[in-house]
Amino acid sequence: AGLYSLKYSTIGSLGDAVDAPTLSWTTGGSANWFGQTATTHDGADAAQSGDIADSQQTWMQTTVAGPGTLTFWWKVSSEGGYDFLRFYRDGAEQTGSRRPSPSRPAVTRSNGHS
Repeated sequence: AGLYSLKYSTIGSLGDAVDAPTLSWTTGGSANWFGQTATTHDGADAAQSGDIADSQQTWMQTTVAGPGTLTFWWKVSSEGGYDFLRFYRDGAEQTGSRRPSPSRPAVTRSNGHS
């Protein structure tokens, strides 16, 4: 017995959710992406996609410019051995991008990439 509650709310923009509001974000696929506050790494907010079924995909992308290191956290709820989160740079899947979640990859870039 007891009273339970779940904190869940959507936030302004996808850019705000990933702490990169100055970048232009594009999404697509079978489910929408949105900012939310229920499941986060930093305790504030994060991006989340809607649910997808077998043989469906959903994605988000942006373009960054200049040299630097891009780091981010991900968490995936998926069917083991069948569903994957993949990271692409300039259309090519990056080696080691199919890591278990939660994970924090670092990607070094030398100039503009998407």
